Order: sequence, then structure tokens, then C-alpha cells
Amino acid sequence: NDTNLKAGNYELSPAMNTDQIVKKMQEGKTVAPAKLVIPEGYTLDQIADRIVAYQPKLKKADVLKTMDDPEFVASMIKAYPETVTNDVLNKSIKHPLEGYLYPATYTFKGTDVSAEQIITEMVKATDVNIAKYRDELTKQKMSVHKFLTMSSIIEKEATENVDRKMIASVFYNRLAKDMRLQTDPTVLYALGEHKSKTTYKDLEVDSPYNTYKNNGLPPGPISNSGDSSMEAALYPEKSDYLYFLANTKTGKVYFSKTLEEHNKLKEEHITKNN
Repeated sequence: NDTNLKAGNYELSPAMNTDQIVKKMQEGKTVAPAKLVIPEGYTLDQIADRIVAYQPKLKKADVLKTMDDPEFVASMIKAYPETVTNDVLNKSIKHPLEGYLYPATYTFKGTDVSAEQIITEMVKATDVNIAKYRDELTKQKMSVHKFLTMSSIIEKEATENVDRKMIASVFYNRLAKDMRLQTDPTVLYALGEHKSKTTYKDLEVDSPYNTYKNNGLPPGPISNSGDSSMEAALYPEKSDYLYFLANTKTGKVYFSKTLEEHNKLKEEHITKNN
């Protein structure tokens, strides 16, 4: 009876016959996936899930504990001082290494890879990958922490690559006018929730990450971010836009210069569709 096959990754060889393959899949002796894939826009919590799937010997609670461990964080500051700075030690920050674990595909040798080794490799990848931005960061007098924070917000807000630099321009324009960013992903991060919409009650959450209640950027990144968001944070479009909204059905983003214009677009593309 082949119905009691167990799902998972299996190590099979061309020499095995069908019966041997079926037997192995009934026993459920799975192997971890060969590669650890970390997508863009992932939070530490989501990354921990991926790490545990890749390395089943590890427990999620232990992986999260390692990520936040003050001694481990201090060792990252020491190992990668140009990237991980004392900015991550701000008491308002939920997780010091949030935003510092690079989205990429990782492979590790052996079956006894520790959480420390995996996380170190991800921080190292961030260090290597932002090397190309360092001169521009220095020129703009922008800290790596601020850069990764802005990149992460763009990453969570963007629906298509073409919009990212324009979205960045809206955020920088608002900061320049001392307007609150009022961006939903920061609220969801404050709540520790993954959902597509926020409620009015959500927007009231008392958190330094809530950009509806606090001016400026949140204390730190709200996820990791990929190159297109990093480039947008560093090279935003020049515009007079102060608002944008995305049509969740089509993914199209609409920009506006005034609240009146923004509300009109909202009525047209959001309210009508719901």
C-alpha cells in the first residue's frame, strides 16, 4: 500500500529499485533540503523557520535565542565592524540582527551545522554584499543601520521593481517635511503579525516601530532586503510625491502630491474594489 508515503526530502540513488524507494518513503527517513533559501523581505522569525527546516536537529526557540544572544551579537559587531555597529544595541530594537541576514541561497557542508555558523554566514553575506554601497553611504553620510532600515521598509512596501525608487522618494520627501511615514509594514512588525491589511485598531499599537505614531524611521530594520530595495534607498527618484497606494488586486502603485489627490485615488482604486 503506497498511500502511507511520508512527504519530505529523501536521499535516493540510481541503483535503488522501486520497492526500496517506496520503503524509504514509508519509513520517513528524510534528509534536510540541500540548500537553505532565504527570500527577500523575510523577518528573523521567518528565517528561523527556514533554518529549522534545513537543519531539523535545531529547535526554532534556540535559533531565535542565538540570534538575540548579546554575546553572539557582540561577536558579530567585532567580526564585521563596518556593517554591524553599536546602532543595533539600541534598547528600542526588537531583534538586533533584524535586517542583517542577507537573502540568498546558502549551502553548508556536513550535517552538524550550528545556528551560530548559519547566522554568521548570513551576516557575512550582508557585509560582502553592501561593500559596493559603502562609498555612496559615506558620501551621503548615511549609516549602514539607517540604510538597512529604509531598505527594509521599501522591500515590504514594494510590489514591483519599477516602483521602489519612487516609493523611496515618497519616504524621503515625507522625512524632509517632518511628516510621519505612516507605513503599514512597520505596524505589522510592531504587532509581530503577517497579514495583508491593517485595522484602525492596529494603527494605535504603542511601539517605537509604529510610524503612524512616531516621527522618522523606526529604530531598526523590519526585515531583510534585496539589492533592488537597497539601491532604491540609496538612489531614490526625484519627485514631489508625498503619498502612494497600491491596488492589492493588480499590484499597481499610484502616487500623489496632495492628500486630496491621494484620497481620490483611494476611492477609485481601493474602496471601489472592496
